[in-house]
Amino acid sequence: MTFSNYLQATSRNNYKRRPDIEENNCVFCEKMTKKQTIVHQSENFFIVPAEFPYNVGHLMICTKRHLKNLSELNEKENKEIFSVISKTIKALEKSYNTSSFNVGLNLGAPAGATYEHFHLHIVPRWLGDSGFMELTANTRVLKETIEETTNKLKEIFEEI
Repeated sequence: MTFSNYLQATSRNNYKRRPDIEENNCVFCEKMTKKQTIVHQSENFFIVPAEFPYNVGHLMICTKRHLKNLSELNEKENKEIFSVISKTIKALEKSYNTSSFNVGLNLGAPAGATYEHFHLHIVPRWLGDSGFMELTANTRVLKETIEETTNKLKEIFEEI
C-alpha cells in the first residue's frame, strides 16, 4: 500500500513516553488512589478519563495491579476485561448518544504507549467529529472539561 497524502500531527510530540516507571511513581497507580478522578471501578480494573482526550468522553480502562503487558493479565482479569469494556461502552452510549467507538491498546513504545501500566482506550466517535479547528488549526475542540466528563459518567455508571 502506498499513501498519496500524509497528515502531520506535530502536536503529538508534546506527549512524552515515560519509560521504566516504578510502581510507586506510576501515573495510573497514583490515579487509583485519587478516588475523585475515577469514573468507575470493578474488582480488577478502574476507569479514568484520558488526560489528553481525542474526543469528549475518551476513557481509559486500567488494571488495578501494576502490569506492563497484556500477557501479564491473569485468568480472572482476562475474563473480566470484556465485561468492563462492554459496561463502559454502554455508559458512553447513554451519556453521549453514539454507538461508534475506537477501542484500542498501545502495547510498547513503538506502538505509541506513553506509560508502562496496562490500559486501553475507549473513544466515542460521531460522523463528522472532526471540524474546522481540528483540520486547519491543529486544535481539538471538546464540549466539556475532564471534570464534567468524570462527574457525568460517575452518575451513569451508578444507573447501569
